[in-house]
Formats: sequence, structure tokens, C-alpha cells
Amino acid sequence: MKDINNLCLSCMSDTGGAAVCPKCGFNGSEYVSPPHHLKPGSLLNGKYLVGKALGEGGFGITYVGYELNLEIKLAIKEYFPNGFASRDVTNTDTITIFSGTGRDVFEQGRDKFINEAKALAKFDNLPGIVSVKDFFMENGTAYIVMEYVEGETLRDFLKRNGGRTSPESVFAMMQPLMKSLSEVHRQGIIHRDISPDNIMITTDSKVKLLDFGAARDISADGQKSLSIQLKPGYAPEEQYRSHGRQGPWTDVYALCATMYRAITGVQPVEALERMQRDTLQRPSALGIRIDPVKEDALMRGMAVSAASRFQSIEPLYNALYGDRQPLPNPPPTQGGYNVPPQSGMGTGGYNVPPQPPARSTGNSKLPLIITAAVGAVVLAVAIFVMLIVINGASEPEPEPTPVPTVTPAPTPIPDPVFTGVEASSTRSTDMTSGRAVEYFPVYAIDGDPATAWSADRNISLTPTLTLTADTRQHVTGVRMSNGYFKSQETYTRNRRITKVSIEYEGGQKTQEFGIDQFGIMQDIRFDQPVDTAYIKIHVLDTYYGDWQDICISEVQVY
Repeated sequence: MKDINNLCLSCMSDTGGAAVCPKCGFNGSEYVSPPHHLKPGSLLNGKYLVGKALGEGGFGITYVGYELNLEIKLAIKEYFPNGFASRDVTNTDTITIFSGTGRDVFEQGRDKFINEAKALAKFDNLPGIVSVKDFFMENGTAYIVMEYVEGETLRDFLKRNGGRTSPESVFAMMQPLMKSLSEVHRQGIIHRDISPDNIMITTDSKVKLLDFGAARDISADGQKSLSIQLKPGYAPEEQYRSHGRQGPWTDVYALCATMYRAITGVQPVEALERMQRDTLQRPSALGIRIDPVKEDALMRGMAVSAASRFQSIEPLYNALYGDRQPLPNPPPTQGGYNVPPQSGMGTGGYNVPPQPPARSTGNSKLPLIITAAVGAVVLAVAIFVMLIVINGASEPEPEPTPVPTVTPAPTPIPDPVFTGVEASSTRSTDMTSGRAVEYFPVYAIDGDPATAWSADRNISLTPTLTLTADTRQHVTGVRMSNGYFKSQETYTRNRRITKVSIEYEGGQKTQEFGIDQFGIMQDIRFDQPVDTAYIKIHVLDTYYGDWQDICISEVQVY
């Protein structure tokens, strides 16, 4: 057995006793981990040595690890949801769960975390999916032990290669991953968080899909209510709604958006913005040389309406790597919002066998009568033309072709503009470490995401942000970001809103925030569009935070 005292706690290679790792340059004596992270060198389940953290998300911390018995490098994921638990490892490794509703949310999330382990364990034999090695409970929380994938994320790969790569390389790269993802879908599981961050390119040029933290089982009819996980640009519109219908078509959108980003170097336009006015450009319009059939398939996979997309991976795979026919036109979107996927779209319109004619609900003899009448008219016209030719009659002069009336294109509705901003309990403060220098209310017109709205925790004061305009503006809804700092520590320690009331002329909308994630926009859509000269946002409740500021850094009105 290796001497664990000689293991580098960053790359888990043997340092030979050197203070600085000769392989990765890590100096363990100088490294200071965040106070809520497990200390490098900790031991879990009696056999897993914990190294430094590889990353941290809204629901967990991932560490590099080492299995002492088998002497292999691993990845260890700890369930640690922001806003619902805390820990100071100077006292204990056991986490502290916040009381009240926070405990219920923590336990529900832990159950979902366990489901992640179970979901991944089903796909240990799939080459495109990271495999689960172990699962256990300790320190008041849960841990998943996974294979450690050596390589770099697709995001880092693109950054290292000028921001994008050729369409041929992208399609070749994604082909085996799509086969694995298709099998995942067949087992009734969707990933729901596909993006360049969660695709790893290994050192031997293989591709693996990581982080099933958002994965969920889906019911046979796809009606199960799912919690929301969002990455703007990669999440389809149904993920912005707490009861939006999600299924394989949800992963199809995210996968195609990821390929679009890799091919063009441009992050796709956010799905909610595309619902209002779709400005997403085709790769060829951006100067990319791409097979037109594959481009059509890529854009079909990114259709805003779920009903217009491929309904599973198989037809997308067929369009990219098999059938060379041009894609048929997509089905009507019925307004493009909240349209459930059509059962007949299982192949995305590709290689669909002819369907039997629909049974008529009227007179079954009517089509025959109409056909006979049309035939008689055609015969009469033919006889009349023959008589004109035989008698040498000249053809009648054709009537002048009427000039078609050009219907002007509809003028797009401009985004609402609110020029006045007022907020209660605001103040200025001097922060350091790359945080906001001044706190003040911002919204879409200002657009500065590095600031936050500061308000007292005393909810009885009802902290209020008011937006005003000189004339009434046509408004459909409001989006709000629950924190978008350069420093995630600042975001975590602030209070973040959980419930708001939006007041406007002639109405009011109250909504709870479904998630609390770093920099994620929450969509608050009004029951119907309104014309109003003011919008008042009242904070009704917040998550716990060490600091007194309510962490709202961006408000958009649309």
C-alpha cells in the first residue's frame, strides 16, 4: 500500500516526499480550503482519502479522492446544498442543517441526490456515461464515489482552441455520446443539464457525459412535475416552468445547443428570449461552412416549441448520421407556448411510415360526388378548347395579371422601457475581494450584473423595488436573478429571495422561487399581458444569509 503521506492531494500522484508535487505543482502546506469544504486529507467511509475540491455547484461539492484498498484515483461528490446547510470544519466535519422548512428541503434534495447515484449505477457499461463506484451516508449528508475522468471539459477544450471547432469534429465527437444518451432515455431517465461544462473529453479522445445531479426519472406519459435546473442558452423553455412537460426532447435541445456553441463559438440565445423574438442565427449565417442537411437537423433540435423538435435522440441521430433527405417542415406550434409533444412525432418526421386516412365524420359519399363533378367540368373545358382549335378561332386575349398586394411585415413590439427606479432600505457600502463596490437597484436598462439590491432583513418592512415609466408600457412578465456576483461566496452569504409579490396597474402576481442557484434568472410570467406605468416588486421572504443584504442583482421586464 502506498504511503498516503506522500500522495499529492490535488492529483493523487506519489510526490516522493517532496513538499511541492513534481507532477502538478500543488503545495499542500500553502493550500487553504474554504471553511465549509472537507479538509484535504480527510478520510471517508474508512477507505476514501479526500483531496482538494474540483468544483462546487448549487447542490454539492466534488473532490478528488483516492481508494486506499484498490489504490485508484476517484471523484467524490458530497451533497451540500447552498442556503440549506452550513459547516465549519475547524470544529466538525458534520454539516449543520437549517431548521424549519430548510430541513425539509434538505432532505428532499438528499433523496434526489441518492436517485442520481441509482440513475448512474444503471449505466456502468455505457462508454459515454461516467460510472458510479460507491454510495454511502456520513457527516449528516450523502456521498457518491465515481470514476475519475482524466481530461478536460468541452468548455475548456473550446477555450483552448479559439472558442470553436469544425462541424465535422463536433458531429464525430458527439456520435458515441448520443448512442449512450439514447440508452439512458430508454431506461426512463433524462439528464436535464447538458452543456459544455458537463461533457468531458478524455486524454484518449473519448467523450463522457458528467453530472447527473439534475437527472430525474420520468413517468411513461412524461407528465411528472420536475424541479428546475437551468443553464441559460442550453435550457429549453419548458425547464423555466415548474410544471413544464420535460422528456427526451428536453435533452435534445440542450445537446443541440451544446453542438451549436462548439460549432459557432457563440452561446445560444436564451430560450425565453427566443419565445418573444427569435434572433438565433443559423451557423451558415455566421459564416460557418456546414452540411445543410446537418444544419437543418441541428436547428430542428433547437426549436423553441417542444412539439417542433425531435422527440428523442434516435431521429436526431438518424438526421445527422443516416438519412440524407431534406428535413420536412416542422408541425405547427399552436402559438409556440406550452404545447405538449405530439405522440406521432416519435421519429421527428424522419422515415415516418404512411398513415391510414382518418375516418370521416361526415357523409362518406361526398368526396365521390365532388370528384365526379370536377371530372365533368374538366371534360367540358377540354371539348370547348378542341372546338376552338378545329374552327380556327383565335385564342381570347389573356386578362392582365393582377399586381399582388404586398402586406407589410408587422412591426415588432419594442421591449418595455422603465426610466425611474426607487428602492426601500438601500444604502452604499465598500466591499473588497472583487465584489460590488456599491449596492444599488439595477434592472434591464442598467444591465449591470455585478451589483445587488441591499435591504434590511426585517421582512415586516416589505423591501420594495419600484420601476416607473412616463407612459404605459406593454408588459408580459418579469425575470429576476437571485445573485450574479464574481464571488460565489458573496452570493452564498447574502440573503436571497424565495417569494415576491409583483404589483402593477390593475393587478398583482405572487410567486415563490423554485430554485436558488448562482446567477440563475427566475421567470415570473403574468397571467395575461398588461399595460402599466409602474411595477412594484415586494420581497415577502428570503433564504437565510450571514449578511443583511438581499442578493438581487438583475431585474428584466419583458
